[in-house]
Amino acid sequence: MDVMDDRGLIFYSLISLVAFLWSAFIYQQGIMSWISLFITLTVLGISAILLVFLILELRGKNQLK
Repeated sequence: MDVMDDRGLIFYSLISLVAFLWSAFIYQQGIMSWISLFITLTVLGISAILLVFLILELRGKNQLK
């Protein structure tokens, strides 16, 4: 079972890009910097979780060979 297919990866990348751009815009305006920090940490946290799942999946595939 694949953790993420190609379309899901592209979709996630676009959503992450929009979230980072929006948080940068909020930070530049000087309003609610803590929301910008929360958005950035949330996206980075989800990315780290996905990275762990992908590494575990690659290890599992290599052990089956």
